[in-house]
Amino acid sequence: AIGAVSAERRPTGRRGSGARDHVRRRAVTKGDGELLWSLGSLPASFKEVVADSTREYKILCYGDSHTLGMCALGKVYEPYGRALAAALSQDLGASVEVVVAGHYALPTAELLAQRDEDEVKDGLGNICGGLGHLLKTLDRPPDVVLVMAGANDTGTLTGKNMEELSDSISRLYALPLAHGFKTLALAPLTRPSQKAASLVRRARLAKMLSWWVDDYGESRADDPEQLPRAAFVDPATILLPAPADGADGHWDADTFHLTPKGSRFLGRKLADYVAALLLDTKMPTEYSDEAIEDASGVELRGIEVWRARPEEKAEAYLGDVEDDFARGELSRRVPTRSLALLMVKPEDVPCVGQEAEFFLSRSAGDAGTLAAVDYAVAWDGGVMACLPQIEDALGLPRGGTAIEIVDLLRWSDDEVMLKVRGASLLQLVAKHPSRRAKGFVVAMLQEVLEWGRFEAEAGIDALEGELATLEHLFGECGELQRRTNLDAAGDFGRTALSERVASVLQTTEPVRMLGVPSGIDGSRVRRAAATSHAALAALSVNQRMKLLVQPESLSLRIKHLNEYLGKVRSLLCARLAMGRALDEDDGPNSGSS
Repeated sequence: AIGAVSAERRPTGRRGSGARDHVRRRAVTKGDGELLWSLGSLPASFKEVVADSTREYKILCYGDSHTLGMCALGKVYEPYGRALAAALSQDLGASVEVVVAGHYALPTAELLAQRDEDEVKDGLGNICGGLGHLLKTLDRPPDVVLVMAGANDTGTLTGKNMEELSDSISRLYALPLAHGFKTLALAPLTRPSQKAASLVRRARLAKMLSWWVDDYGESRADDPEQLPRAAFVDPATILLPAPADGADGHWDADTFHLTPKGSRFLGRKLADYVAALLLDTKMPTEYSDEAIEDASGVELRGIEVWRARPEEKAEAYLGDVEDDFARGELSRRVPTRSLALLMVKPEDVPCVGQEAEFFLSRSAGDAGTLAAVDYAVAWDGGVMACLPQIEDALGLPRGGTAIEIVDLLRWSDDEVMLKVRGASLLQLVAKHPSRRAKGFVVAMLQEVLEWGRFEAEAGIDALEGELATLEHLFGECGELQRRTNLDAAGDFGRTALSERVASVLQTTEPVRMLGVPSGIDGSRVRRAAATSHAALAALSVNQRMKLLVQPESLSLRIKHLNEYLGKVRSLLCARLAMGRALDEDDGPNSGSS
């Protein structure tokens, strides 16, 4: 059985007058388990013991106040190393000791300058040895060392000092590697209080740090037996810089530190990477930018992060909302929430199940869009509302696509390559923006349910009957297009509808479908929805925009698709018949005798 955590303390030498005495009391909080009132003497040790296991691992976590687990302005502590010890022990079935060491409020240059000192006094008077000293004096060499630094420097980060900070952090990463210890290099945490420009610079810093680890990995490839393994993790791929919400979420109310819950979440997720280093296995795929937990501890990603946000009451400032509810344009079953808008050319708006790429450059006038992307990553799990930019339009289109950012590559502070996927249809609550924020628009929206009142009245069997008609019409239009070479109405002939549907199903597989009752086969509804979205994506730009900006639930969407495809078939048949008639008129027996 796995034993309880013990908090052993090992003073690193003489305690100065400013150091706080270790307090062995615990603060017991409902649902959170035991918290530490103080870490006392540093480094602090957390053990998980498996009685019948012969394997024992020792891990060193070194860094700043995020590593120390400072919460609630220093009233309690919850180092991520404690949850790391528990998760590793459970996953590996082995005894694990995690040693936590670090310094509050010291910049990276100071950590590097005092790396070999046996006593380094931090901003709270705590005393702990520098990283180099710890690596030489621990009672047993660590199997893996985690290093996270730089959070105290990112507030003043600029393009000019970024390279200098990257070099200082990289030199800290290099210390355990020089001693022969496997190392997990962590980028400094992104914090909720950072503005969009700061988020961009921090992301750039993280990329530079990852390049350093990549370069080390390439040099290690020449001599893997002599050089220890290193890996890099950006905690921003695990913890979003979500709104600071105190004890109820991951970020403390000081907008800088983690809550106990957030620290434990980080420790559990880092366990996968540490285990890969310990066992010399492949590193796990990075967690997406949107990974958080809901109240039950279930991980949320992408659009689920946005869906988990509290509902925003539009009635407070939009006078015509009640009329929209009365007309059925909005549903009281679906929450209203805000999203940053991504306005693009009509032909570039992805449908649900499609992927798209956008290159954004400040020099090309995309400064507001870049800020909107940073806002979406920071607050909404990387979800945005993608709407067509229609020239001379009064207000905003009434609908568009909820897109998830699946990849974001920053070439520089001013250039970004964005890869997105369409996840759901959206209905705007009002045609005018709810607010503007630093060059971009944030608007109130509702998701469009795939299964609503009309679908419930018709039933799944009738819906699939209409779907069969859609598939037949699409195939006929494709054959007629191949015979007439006319494709102004859409592209129905080059790719079979079944191939399009398979692609949509694969792309939207992670996206939960809303509104489907428990008594209905969800897989049948999902396939029907995927077929409708695949057919919609094949339409001409103008027709596609007509249906996107007036989004509808599944049965109405299929109905209008069938109506349109029926007209296309009739027109193509008429054109084919006209062509035959003209061919006959031009035949060998035509003309005067």
